[in-house]
Amino acid sequence: MKGARLKSAIGIQLKSLRDLGRLAAALSYKPHSETPVVYRFKLRESEYLAVLYFTPGYYDLSALPILYYYKLKDGEIEDEPFIAYKIDEEGEDIKLTRAYTAGYRLFPILRLEEPLHPIIREAIEGRRRE
Repeated sequence: MKGARLKSAIGIQLKSLRDLGRLAAALSYKPHSETPVVYRFKLRESEYLAVLYFTPGYYDLSALPILYYYKLKDGEIEDEPFIAYKIDEEGEDIKLTRAYTAGYRLFPILRLEEPLHPIIREAIEGRRRE
C-alpha cells in the first residue's frame, strides 16, 4: 500500500500488577505462543511496566499495536528481572522473582533507556498519529 503510514499504539492502562502478569501469561499460550516481554521504563516522574501486543490483521490487513501498561506505585517493586505466573487448583499466584521457581511461567522484565520510542510515549499520553 503505497503512501500508507503506520498507526501508533493505543494505550490500555491496567489496574494492577496482577493484571499485567495474567495478561503476559494469557499471551504466552497458543495461538500467540511467544513469550511476551515486559518493559520497564520511566515517563516523566512515573515508572511503568508494559507489554506491547500486536493484534494480527485488525485493519487494512495490518496489526493494531496495543500497549498494555501498569503505572507502578512508589516502592512497589525492586529490581527483580522476572514476573512469575502460576495457576493451579489452589488458584492464581503472581510474583516478582530473580530465579526460576518450579511450576511458574517466567516473563522477562527489560529496562528501557530514555528517550522512549514515540509508540510508547504516545500510547500512554493519549496522543495518536494517524
